[in-house]
Amino acid sequence: MLAGAYQTVSYPIAGDRGERPVLAGWILVLASFFVPVLPLVPLVGYLVRVLVSSAAAESGTPAFVRDGIGLVRVGVGATMIFIVYAAIPLGVLLVTIYGLIESPRVPENLVETIAFFTGTTVAAVLSLLSSYLVPLAVTAYGRERRLRAAFAPARIRPLARSREVFVAWAVAVVVTTVGLALSLELLSLSRLGSVLAALVVVYASILAVHRLGVGIARAER
Repeated sequence: MLAGAYQTVSYPIAGDRGERPVLAGWILVLASFFVPVLPLVPLVGYLVRVLVSSAAAESGTPAFVRDGIGLVRVGVGATMIFIVYAAIPLGVLLVTIYGLIESPRVPENLVETIAFFTGTTVAAVLSLLSSYLVPLAVTAYGRERRLRAAFAPARIRPLARSREVFVAWAVAVVVTTVGLALSLELLSLSRLGSVLAALVVVYASILAVHRLGVGIARAER
């Protein structure tokens, strides 16, 4: 059991490539401190590559520097998919907040209060649903390299109903949450803390995406 747990946790630095993918991602995150957003695009592309590789049950991390232009293109495509899927819950939340701001201020207005909490609840539920569907959509896109595949119900619905995928998604959420919590703690330290926080974010991201891919691979057996 311990050996299996170690093998799972050590995935980002396992295989023939060792720690090189993590180091490459670390450098990109550090670069984003000076040039916002742009260095993160190839990192997103690599995470898609990890997701597709893990979903295909391939061992070891995929190469980072292979086909750099393709990595950027995939990163841009995955970012666009995320924006589209996030647009609906974000739109619901913005409409709810706008309606609250623009509505007449009536003290203790029960209808207004119910509308606000209903809107925020719907936005929260849609956000969770979006976070669950995005990896499945990105997997379809990463496999076919077509944006249309990310919005095809026939590609996504069978996986979305899978228990293996749901469990893998839950594990990925836990890994991401722990990684973010640890990185925030490190950020409160000196400048070295910021550097280490970037490393934790990259490591946790690769591990979380890998677990999602493993869940997809199990669901497709």
